[in-house]
Amino acid sequence: MKTWLLNSFEPKIVAFVGLISIAKEMWDSIKEMFSNDAISFSALC
Repeated sequence: MKTWLLNSFEPKIVAFVGLISIAKEMWDSIKEMFSNDAISFSALC
């Protein structure tokens, strides 16, 4: 599952979550990142 998630994301997002070892934690991080409106997204850009 983790590999599928990593292959589905843009490289900037992979750099942010790629070190997380558990797929659920990775998914939760992505969910939180994009649920905080533009503030979190702009931090990646």
